[in-house]
Amino acid sequence: GLALCSDATVSDAGDVVGDPTEAALVVLAAKIGVDAEETRRAYPRLGEVPFDSDYKFMATFHQVPLDGQDRLVVLVKGAPDVVVARCDQVADPQAGRPAPMTDGGKDLTEANARLGSQGLRVLAFAARVLDESERATIDSDAMSLVHDLTFAGMVGIIDPLRPSSKAAVDVAHRAGIDVRMITGDHAVTAEAIGRDLQLGPGAISGAELAAIDDV
Repeated sequence: GLALCSDATVSDAGDVVGDPTEAALVVLAAKIGVDAEETRRAYPRLGEVPFDSDYKFMATFHQVPLDGQDRLVVLVKGAPDVVVARCDQVADPQAGRPAPMTDGGKDLTEANARLGSQGLRVLAFAARVLDESERATIDSDAMSLVHDLTFAGMVGIIDPLRPSSKAAVDVAHRAGIDVRMITGDHAVTAEAIGRDLQLGPGAISGAELAAIDDV
């Protein structure tokens, strides 16, 4: 998932082409022994659901060897709450098979909150083995295949503030300007970053903001 469900590349010299968050995933893959470029050549993308801020995930489709045969799989990465909501199982490496999702993924939601409260940008990963009869749907309606997933894990990425950010906020405060931050991160992560910037307590999601009337 780190290598295949992303588009960024990172050269040996550390030059990044593409989204910096995806580049961090490629670097993490390399640290655990997975070469992104080699993996992408071995398992080319058969289709995709591009990331969109409306549904907050990306999905890619590949043919990979599983249990002695080539199988179609969909790999998904995105906002943890969105990905968890599309899962009905959780990977269990110790048992060697997936376990049913319990309590609506409460433990996973709590884990996401713990990581987010540390100011980390959190991404969740999941997958599903497809039936061969679903191959044609990859081209016609790929989104309809992103369901009944098996949750695979989460990644917390540190995105440190630029030193100039704190200085800019401090100047604004001394000038009597009330600063607000808008971010695509989870509200818990945003609140942690806001504390670091001394923006004051509290954070609301985009949906909550949209529900507030103009009065």
